[in-house]
Amino acid sequence: MGESADSYTSPFESGDWGRWSNIERFNWLRAFYRLIEQNREAIARGFTLDEAKVKRLFDAIELLKAKLTEEMNIMEQSTKYSEAMMELSMDAVLRSETVIPFSFPSFETPKRINNKGN
Repeated sequence: MGESADSYTSPFESGDWGRWSNIERFNWLRAFYRLIEQNREAIARGFTLDEAKVKRLFDAIELLKAKLTEEMNIMEQSTKYSEAMMELSMDAVLRSETVIPFSFPSFETPKRINNKGN
């Protein structure tokens, strides 16, 4: 309670990064990258950094950009894979000579009474 409202803990330090899903990681990276981009000049002015440290900061921004791009590519590829697998499975069901009964999920329909036999 004694902490200031603007205190910040990195998700890497707090351990959140390891618990997050890829989507949560992606959203955090995107928000963090946008915040840095919006405040790039203020960050450079606010710190009394030498040229080497400023370069390191901008290199870190580029690394975050690369990480964000990698996460986006992984998500796109997994979505394409999932869609292709669904299409292949549907094609296999339609080509099959064996009749395979399948039904769509029913919502709020009464369940059958199990009479345990005839």
